[in-house]
Amino acid sequence: MLAYFPVPYKDELLYSVIARFKMHQGITSGRQLVLELFGSRDVAAVVDLPGHLKALEQNTYQLTKITAKQWLLDHTLFPAYQHSLPTARREKLIASLYEGRAWNIHTRIGHAAFYLKDPTYLKVCKSCHAQQMDQHGETYWQRLFQLNGAILCPIHQEYLYETNVPFRPKSKYEYSSANEATLTMRLPRSHNDYQRDLLIRLSYNLSELLEVGENYVHSFDQWTAYYRYVGEAAGVLSSPSRIDHRAVCECVEQYWTPALLKHLNLLVTGRMDWLVNIFRKHRKSFHYLHHLIIWLTFEKATLADNIRNAAFMDVRKKTFSSIESVENDAVTINQRREWLSIVKSYPGKGIAWLRQHAAGGIYSWLYRHDRQWLKTHAPEKVSIKRQENLVDWNERDVNYLQQFRSLYQQGLLINPKGRSSKTWLMKQVKQHAILEKDKINSLTQSPILPLW
Repeated sequence: MLAYFPVPYKDELLYSVIARFKMHQGITSGRQLVLELFGSRDVAAVVDLPGHLKALEQNTYQLTKITAKQWLLDHTLFPAYQHSLPTARREKLIASLYEGRAWNIHTRIGHAAFYLKDPTYLKVCKSCHAQQMDQHGETYWQRLFQLNGAILCPIHQEYLYETNVPFRPKSKYEYSSANEATLTMRLPRSHNDYQRDLLIRLSYNLSELLEVGENYVHSFDQWTAYYRYVGEAAGVLSSPSRIDHRAVCECVEQYWTPALLKHLNLLVTGRMDWLVNIFRKHRKSFHYLHHLIIWLTFEKATLADNIRNAAFMDVRKKTFSSIESVENDAVTINQRREWLSIVKSYPGKGIAWLRQHAAGGIYSWLYRHDRQWLKTHAPEKVSIKRQENLVDWNERDVNYLQQFRSLYQQGLLINPKGRSSKTWLMKQVKQHAILEKDKINSLTQSPILPLW
C-alpha cells in the first residue's frame, strides 16, 4: 500500500501527477513506478488518454479520495472529445480507460480520421509557469495547453512555449515532470491583432469545453439536425432544404482568415472537406476544434449552450423540443395509426414485404422521423421454412459414378502428365467443385455401383 501520493492541482494532467510522484520519491526505474501505482508493468506513459484508472483508484484513493471517474473527467483530455461521441461508443471507451484496454483508444475515438496532428511537444505558459513556482514551489503540466488550438494563454493572453518534453513519450515508462523541462521555442506569433483576439477566444472556449461535464449526450442524428439548424439560422442555404456549402466555407474563411485556418491545420491543400461533411449527415465523430470553429463563426450562444442545444435537438423538426411534443404531434399520430392498421391487415408478413407491397411511404417516414417507435411496433420476424431434401444425395452419387465409369471406359482417367491423384480425377467430371476431397473414397466403396 502506498504511503504517499501527491494531490493533483487544478487542471493538472494525470501524466503530470505521476511525474511529480516519481520526482518526489526519487524513483529512477519506470517499471518500478508503474508497478507501485498500478500493480502491473503493462502500463504505458500516455499524456492525453491514459488507461488503468480503476487500478490507480484502488491504490491511491485512501490518500487522494479521487475516483477513476474524477481522474478521467478532471485530469485527462477525454472531456474535449466526449460530446461528439455516440452514447454507446462513449461508454465503451470509458470502460476501456477504466480497465487496461486502452492501447487502441485513439483509433476508437476517431483521432486517426480527424487529420489533425497532435502537438509535437508539451506546452506551457511562461507566466503560469512562474506563478506555479512561486505558489507551490514546483510546476506542472496543464491540460488546457496540450489541446489542439491552444496557442495563447487565456489568462495572461501570452503565446505559449514549447518544451523539450514530447507529447508522445519516446519510451514506454517515460514520465517527465514540468520542473525538469526546458522551454525551447515560443509558438509563432505572426498574427495581427484581429487574429490574436480570435485565438484568445478560442482558448477561452477550449478551457470551457474541459469544464462542461458529462450531462449531455448526443447521437449522430442530433448533430445532423443541429448543424441543419445552424445553417438555417445563419442563412447559408442554396434552397429551402439544402445547405450552401460554398457560402459556409466563405463565411468561415472570412471570419478566421485562411492564414489562421492553415496555422490551425484546418485548411489542407486549400480545402476544408471537414466543413462540408459536418453540415451533411453525420456518420462519424468530428474533432472538437471543428465544432468550435463553426460555433464561434455562426453562434452567439456560449459553448455550454451550444452543447446543450445539440443534446435537446428534435431530430424530426430540427428544433429544440421535448419528447412530449413529438408524442402529441398530429402528423406523427396519423402515421403511427396507418402503420398499425397495415400491420394488422397483413398478419404474418414481415417488414420487407410490407415496404414493397403495402406501406413503403409510411415506413420511410416513420424510419426518418420516429425510428424508435417504429422499432418497438415492427411486426414479428417471419421465419422462412426451408424445403428439406433439396438434393437426392444417392442419385447424385450414382450420377458421379456413371461419369467416372464412362471416362474409364474411354481411357480418359489416365493422367498423361503423371500420377492420377484424387484431385486430378475429380477435375475430369462436370461440376467437380462440389466434390469433397474424401468423396472419391466413399464413391469407390459405394455398394450402389462399382466404379469399373
